[in-house]
Amino acid sequence: MAPIILVAEKRHGLPQLEMARRMGLSLRTYQELEQKLRAVRSRHIRLAESVALDVAVENDDPELAPRDIRRKAIKLAITVPMNNLRQT
Repeated sequence: MAPIILVAEKRHGLPQLEMARRMGLSLRTYQELEQKLRAVRSRHIRLAESVALDVAVENDDPELAPRDIRRKAIKLAITVPMNNLRQT
């Protein structure tokens, strides 16, 4: 299984059902990914990263998000106000 999926579930204390729901997957599909009965695709990794970012925001703890996702979120947070300033 791709580490990000397992890390997101275990690190954030989310039960399988909640992780599957947040990823937009059925519990069965999620379990198949976890048990390596189904190939983990880049889509699944992006979904797990999105869940990690959501959990980080919900808990006001950026350290819960993967480092590369944190960097992207920070860059976006800086870009949005800068763009708004340019438009005024």
